[in-house]
Amino acid sequence: MISSKPVAALITELNESDETEHLEAKECGTDTVGKTVYETICAPSNEQELGGGTIFLGVEKEFALFHLYIVFGVNNPDKLQSYISSACATMFNMQIHVDISVEK
Repeated sequence: MISSKPVAALITELNESDETEHLEAKECGTDTVGKTVYETICAPSNEQELGGGTIFLGVEKEFALFHLYIVFGVNNPDKLQSYISSACATMFNMQIHVDISVEK
């Protein structure tokens, strides 16, 4: 299920219920995407009945008094989009189509 909720509502959902099978957050401040991001993309692709999901890049869980997800952003969103799209088209056994958008 690809969410149609606004980003602010999804961040609130993360903070209220933590990550779910449809909603995940990944720290990603560099110009490259780590292996865990591709594993996260691959997981719902292997289970078609899940219908996809939403992955936030540049959002990480802060372990203070309360566990809150904080938006830190990414350094080069256009470059990351290109890397992810290319990888999803070539590195898996089947082509995975991703819907990527940049939010401010």
